[in-house]
Amino acid sequence: LQIEHYLNEFPDDDSIEKFWEPVKNKLISIPHTKKRLQVLRKIWGQYKKDGNWKNMIKKLSNFLMEKGTFKKTIIEPFDKSKLQLITIDFVS
Repeated sequence: LQIEHYLNEFPDDDSIEKFWEPVKNKLISIPHTKKRLQVLRKIWGQYKKDGNWKNMIKKLSNFLMEKGTFKKTIIEPFDKSKLQLITIDFVS
């Protein structure tokens, strides 16, 4: 992408980086449903046509604004000592 080249060429301009990093992180963490991938492909196709990466970042930001992200948590390993068998006897 041209974003990386721009950031390497102008390291003092951190406004683009401040805007791009949250977009990139949220883009990675959202669930990629069929509909969302369809919208992302449209944005990417438009970028490939006109080459305007600033416009692409704005569109991605607008698209991701309302989207929920996955919160990944580590699952504890299974402990057999905590296992309990509970039974209920129904009397009719």
